[in-house]
Amino acid sequence: MKDVFTSGDIKAMDAHEIALHNNELELIRRAGSLVAQAICSHASRRRAVFFCGSGNNGADGVAAAATLAELGWETRVYAVRLGQGEAISRLYTQYRMKSGREVLPLPSNDGIPPYDVVVDALLGTGARFGLEGDYLRAARIINRLGESGRVVAVDLPTGVSADTGRAHENAVRADLTVCLSGFKPGVILYPGAEYAGEVLAYQVIPSPLLPSRRRYLFTRSDVHSLKRSRNTHKGDYGRLAILGGSMEMPGAALLSAEAALRSGAGTVTLLSDPETARMYAHRVREAMVRPVAAPHDMPALLQGKTALVMGPGLGDGPRVYELVAEGLSAGMPTLIDADGLNALARGGPEILLSASGPLVLTPHPKELSRLLDTELRTVVEDPLAAVEEAANRFRCTVLLKGAVTLIAGAESTLFSNRGCAGMAKGGSGDVLSGVIGGFLAHGAEPQYAAAVGAYLAGVAGEAAMARYGSTAMTPYHTVECLHKAYLPYES
Repeated sequence: MKDVFTSGDIKAMDAHEIALHNNELELIRRAGSLVAQAICSHASRRRAVFFCGSGNNGADGVAAAATLAELGWETRVYAVRLGQGEAISRLYTQYRMKSGREVLPLPSNDGIPPYDVVVDALLGTGARFGLEGDYLRAARIINRLGESGRVVAVDLPTGVSADTGRAHENAVRADLTVCLSGFKPGVILYPGAEYAGEVLAYQVIPSPLLPSRRRYLFTRSDVHSLKRSRNTHKGDYGRLAILGGSMEMPGAALLSAEAALRSGAGTVTLLSDPETARMYAHRVREAMVRPVAAPHDMPALLQGKTALVMGPGLGDGPRVYELVAEGLSAGMPTLIDADGLNALARGGPEILLSASGPLVLTPHPKELSRLLDTELRTVVEDPLAAVEEAANRFRCTVLLKGAVTLIAGAESTLFSNRGCAGMAKGGSGDVLSGVIGGFLAHGAEPQYAAAVGAYLAGVAGEAAMARYGSTAMTPYHTVECLHKAYLPYES
């Protein structure tokens, strides 16, 4: 997993390192060297213009410019509000000695000629959201120069929020972002990810101070082996129950069941109301079907099961809340999605605290806003804070769906950025529930099951879009392509 640090994390880590070793200037030089290294590896021409702010981000930019000048690059540095203090003064002197040029104030017009590389070192992780004054003008100049040159942002593009990914309308559009001391949420979450371009993360110096809540980007190397011994049987891979489906929405539970079977569950049993169960009996193949006449039927139907998914296509009404309440008392790993979450929001999500087994909730932003009793805007503008609040409040794993999936547990939060535009269709969430349910059934720890499910379902969705295109692909095409996501991990 790759580290992701918020602006608060970075501020605390930097302050601790400086207080411990009194090495602010050395840290800046190291950061500048890493930025220069990234520029050299991504640009063949050797002319670069830097736009630097008055803070640490600007200092990193000046240090990078000095390093490039020493390597023979033609460089020019413009500073918005020339920095104050001993460290920045020494950096200005170092740049003058290596380049033969002064650090210049931002000109009164934007008549700066084109450069091969345009470096944005205006504002770092500590900046508040928004752009105004000289910083707004500098961002516009960078974007203009970016029409003919390659834009490199230091830590994150100016105008993008480090923690939320919100982007000002005039935010810098980078081709490459060089994150120092780990990824920032703002370059992973949208719309910030669109402004960041390609992202590289470097560790300036290992910090002995780490945040109490760790955050990571889930990557290919984090997927555990899926290889099976030949000497196994279906019981070794779990027995999943899916409580879902209704005459109004029969397809949701079918998608979940198919996805769970293709995700390794030993057996899958669909639990639905008697009328829907009769219909399912003629439509499903590998899955079993059992009718649920009343909530008190649940304990017997769940006997021997190893995991439970509740909600896909289940419908609404007081009966749904009662069914969910029975499922929460079953003492097994349980995923709640869709109509199960809606029932909890109406009937009271506090019942989640009484669950006798580990839980995974998989809301989209609107469903999460209902669970937290807050406005949708609050979740959309700061999804990381919202998903972590829910995980803490309900003491479970919470997966927030979106272009980037966030998975918050008790002590850590994982980011998964796999998937595609073709998955933005009704039914994709049901597929995800089935995939995660399959992993829960054969014993995966809940947060890992949620993260690996989101990652692999995203990879399968990308494969489906490559075959069918984003317009024509359907959620079932994602199910069909799950094997392409799993095969690399079976050898």
